[in-house]
Amino acid sequence: MLLDTFPAFLEWWEQAAGQPVEEQIEGWAREYMARWPVLLAKQTGDYVSQGLDWRQVARERVFPYLAERLPAMREAYQNLREVCGPLYLRAQEVLEFGEPVIFVLYVGIGCGAGWATSLNGEPAILFGLENIAECGWSGREAIEGLVALRWVMWCISAGGHRPGRLPEAGPGGNYTRRVSLSTARRCFWARRTGTRPSIVKVGWIGAGRTGHGSPPSF
Repeated sequence: MLLDTFPAFLEWWEQAAGQPVEEQIEGWAREYMARWPVLLAKQTGDYVSQGLDWRQVARERVFPYLAERLPAMREAYQNLREVCGPLYLRAQEVLEFGEPVIFVLYVGIGCGAGWATSLNGEPAILFGLENIAECGWSGREAIEGLVALRWVMWCISAGGHRPGRLPEAGPGGNYTRRVSLSTARRCFWARRTGTRPSIVKVGWIGAGRTGHGSPPSF
């Protein structure tokens, strides 16, 4: 299932682009994201759980850059629409994952370029177009790797681990083993060899989401 909120964002942005940042932030929540209250609460609640002010993060990291990143967001959006369907079929074949997943395309407040989580109790992968543009991952190959990586994280976590994490935690439980976007992409799109590919590479990045911290190299 595809939950596509980007057209609604573009409609809102047409009248909000020239507003002060403070007005944009309030309008984002009240006029655009309020159509999907569960998605809004998911994002704001994530910052609350970390003891952070989501408005401050949006003010400093997101909204001042939306206009300049809009072309990259458009490119990422188009590539995501083309990739998500075939990737779902490929995941069923390669990773033997048959559970329905909601793909969410949205412009958020910096919660991650790809967030493997749940929405309304259903598995979901949230693609924050603002973070994808920030990380420079709008191109076709990068998008294929990003979507594949989020699927990999879901499948590895299917045994009861928290969605978005690998079973092996790093020092202090704050980090997980890294699966690079390029490696995930190769495993999904390469010709089958008759065995399930190994996709876990040793390395460390922040746990939970792709799009926080430094982008992996391709």
